[in-house]
Amino acid sequence: MPIVIYIFSLCAFALGLTEFLVIGLVSAISKDLHSSIEAVGMTVTSYAIGATIGAPF
Repeated sequence: MPIVIYIFSLCAFALGLTEFLVIGLVSAISKDLHSSIEAVGMTVTSYAIGATIGAPF
């Protein structure tokens, strides 16, 4: 297989990992920042949507 396939696979893995890793830590992040869980969740969601839309470009 071409090396490009491996690079794209690694990028897709890293993008997914950043979203799923952070969503598991939402309660700890909200306690640390003295913010609501909903606000932190919406921040992660907005990042995920922005990354999904911006990644192809």
